[in-house]
Amino acid sequence: MKHIVSLNTERCKGCYVCASHCPKGCLTPGSVINNSGYIAIERVETADCIGCGLCVLACPEPRALTILVSKEVS
Repeated sequence: MKHIVSLNTERCKGCYVCASHCPKGCLTPGSVINNSGYIAIERVETADCIGCGLCVLACPEPRALTILVSKEVS
């Protein structure tokens, strides 16, 4: 199984704590203001993401980042 991080930009408050905890640098600060008035994380580079979950654990905003589990096709 592969773990992938999913981002909800509307829940993100732009503190970027998640980005500072990502060992692969997969989280990119955005340039667009979300509906709550914050500049949220823009994207998660899923190709580089190792699914460690450190960003999810570090994020102070509930459900801004979540881990999705997908089955790998062999």
